[in-house]
Amino acid sequence: MEITSELITFVVGGGLAALITAATRGYRSVRAGARASTREVVKDLAAARDAAEDREARVRRDRDYWRSVAGDYGYQLRSAGLVPDPEKPRQPSEVEAERPRRRRNGGEPTTGEIRRVRDEQ
Repeated sequence: MEITSELITFVVGGGLAALITAATRGYRSVRAGARASTREVVKDLAAARDAAEDREARVRRDRDYWRSVAGDYGYQLRSAGLVPDPEKPRQPSEVEAERPRRRRNGGEPTTGEIRRVRDEQ
């Protein structure tokens, strides 16, 4: 009987209300802290994205500028009766596509060659 009376005293006396209030406040503060850290991460990611976009735009502007300068120089040379060297420049990707591929580590077979030999057997 004493346990029941102590339990009733605890519940009616405000002990249970205080416990629930403390637990609720603790839960809310944890959630608020998690939301705050998530907001900070999102802000950091957005700032990094903006910085990357700014760098990309700057690189594109520089590339376009130098491309224009090279075209202007080529035009000036041709206007003066000179032929630029090389006359028709080729992109590095075109030159690389024509270059034979080297083997890895002094002549080891490629994965495709290994598969072909395996399939033939």
